[in-house]
Amino acid sequence: MSDYVTHEIETENGAFYVRVLAAERRTFSRHVMGRSEPGEELRPRVWLATDPEFKQEFELGYVKVRGRKYVIEEMLALVNGPSGRQWQREPTYGGSFRSERKQVEYRAPTFNVLREYVHGALAKFAEAHPKWERESVHRLFRCERNRKLSEAVRLRAEAEAAEKKAAGWQERIDELGKEA
Repeated sequence: MSDYVTHEIETENGAFYVRVLAAERRTFSRHVMGRSEPGEELRPRVWLATDPEFKQEFELGYVKVRGRKYVIEEMLALVNGPSGRQWQREPTYGGSFRSERKQVEYRAPTFNVLREYVHGALAKFAEAHPKWERESVHRLFRCERNRKLSEAVRLRAEAEAAEKKAAGWQERIDELGKEA
């Protein structure tokens, strides 16, 4: 992730670190006047953590709730929801919120407090970096372009190999024609 810039966001609850990730592209069909039309939703994404190395290590950074230390590390996408744009969490291996002893359960009161900390940090980040959504979509488009360019190189190589095989078959056809 060498080309990813880490942005430090200072909040009243502690420091958060944010990296802008490539957006996610969701495709769907929408039905308009009895016809199905393709549609897409581009979901800008970020990676947020309480430590600058995004490792969930308490020595590198944490926030406190009622005197206890918690680390936060999660990826989030900005999606179109029923009440407008909202943040959607993406699953992470160790869970988004951890205390020094265990992962914070979804039903725990601390979970909601940490969620509020995250939303506060994201709001500050969006205010400080108003073009972050464009950067996320730009990253997606670059990845897709590079993927298609790589695919084109592979397909050209396959076509060249197929042409060589076809030339070999043509030689055999020509030899058969000479014998007749």
